[in-house]
Amino acid sequence: MNFALARENMIKSQILLNRVIEPELLEVFFSASREDFIDKKHRELAYSDYPVAMGNRRCLTPLLIARMVQSMEAGPGNNILVVGAGTGYEALLLAKLGATVYALELDESLATKGRNLTAKTGIHWKTSPLADGWPDAAPFDGIMVCG
Repeated sequence: MNFALARENMIKSQILLNRVIEPELLEVFFSASREDFIDKKHRELAYSDYPVAMGNRRCLTPLLIARMVQSMEAGPGNNILVVGAGTGYEALLLAKLGATVYALELDESLATKGRNLTAKTGIHWKTSPLADGWPDAAPFDGIMVCG
């Protein structure tokens, strides 16, 4: 499967048509390989408008992710908490926009995969109950709830 073409089609047919048009955000979506964050058996669905499996839960659809990331108005100097970060796709998008990202995940196996996938981005990871939050890193400029 040509994932680069699937990514481009997702952006053109799902994201752009639904009022997500900020050039910086679109560039981040073009540069982020969502298929790496999805269970291998569902990789072909990574760019579909369908909530595919990621570990023991389903991840958000690309359009919902795009709208949520856009609403964060993330950029340099912003501290963003991602609750239920899963394998880190949403956290990666926010970090690529320049935000300092704190990824909170309950499932250690998902967090480990996320740490590995985002190791070069500077995303801060913590595994703990989601309701506990991350008080040592607060205050946050935005909180994105994914799980």
